[in-house]
Amino acid sequence: TIGDCYMCVAFTEDGVEAQRRALGRVLAVADAMHDIAARTLLEGEPMSVRVGVHTGLVLTGIIGKTKFAFDLWGDAVNVASRM
Repeated sequence: TIGDCYMCVAFTEDGVEAQRRALGRVLAVADAMHDIAARTLLEGEPMSVRVGVHTGLVLTGIIGKTKFAFDLWGDAVNVASRM
């Protein structure tokens, strides 16, 4: 489980330029999240968010017998979740 957070996964084309464009879009969303959080008060204090970005290989799968869930495993997931 990843607790009280959201995880976004993007699959990109091969090549450095495609990966740079994808990362640029991810960072733009992260900046927008920080801007919104700074303007949103939670019990009188600005809300804070934490964003971790990492790249690498992941293994994906569907787990469960009666309630299915899509899951990701790999070092890239673990590192991003701790940033």
